[in-house]
Amino acid sequence: MKPFLLYTEEWSRRSDDAQMRIVVYRVTGGIRYELEANDVLEFQVFSPRPYVLGQACDGSISNCVSALFFDCCDANGLEAAAIQMEAYPDENPPTSEERALIIRRGMSEGVCFPLNWDVAANRGLIESLRAINNHSLAALLESKVAVS
Repeated sequence: MKPFLLYTEEWSRRSDDAQMRIVVYRVTGGIRYELEANDVLEFQVFSPRPYVLGQACDGSISNCVSALFFDCCDANGLEAAAIQMEAYPDENPPTSEERALIIRRGMSEGVCFPLNWDVAANRGLIESLRAINNHSLAALLESKVAVS
């Protein structure tokens, strides 16, 4: 399969104003995730897709894990933005437009949503949140969903 561009994301890094870019391609069996700084490739990884709960973190799974977090909250009648604000009071949760973009990106990369948010799925999501260093969010979600 020839690589197919899924999306790019650009921003300026706060620490040194470097021009950052993420480029994500669909490739056979997953995605190729590239991180560039000032047009120099800094990091590249192949990541299997579809992403499944508990899959090891390789630097490319944040959109998939976030899409799963939103789905879990919806399925459990929880307000994702409120949980994010409680977990990280110094940060603004994604706007509805940003949330929709995160979900679209996760789905375009390939993500396996559980049929039911049961104990095993909830535990998998908490593990995945910890893998992307969202420890406070994982701990708070653990107190709000069934994990045993």
